Amino acid sequence: MVVLIDAPEGMEIHAVANGKVSFAQWLKSYGYLMIIEHGHGYMTLYAFNQSLYKQKNDSVKAGEVIAALDKVADAANQVCILAYANKVYR
Repeated sequence: MVVLIDAPEGMEIHAVANGKVSFAQWLKSYGYLMIIEHGHGYMTLYAFNQSLYKQKNDSVKAGEVIAALDKVADAANQVCILAYANKVYR
């Protein structure tokens, strides 16, 4: 499932659940992207960020601020992509 959320530039992004950061870096077309694995095959993805406050292998708690949203140049409103997957493929 993917959810697009209208939000202002600089808005704080919070982790939806406890987990461990498995990816935290720039990715073409998505800006700074963070992926958090929550266990049991569940993960969340947070795209279009201007800053990431966690690094790969860091632990996060539900509600913790993990990033700040960037301005999306080709959209009328700012957008955060939140994808919640129930399987992690490697």
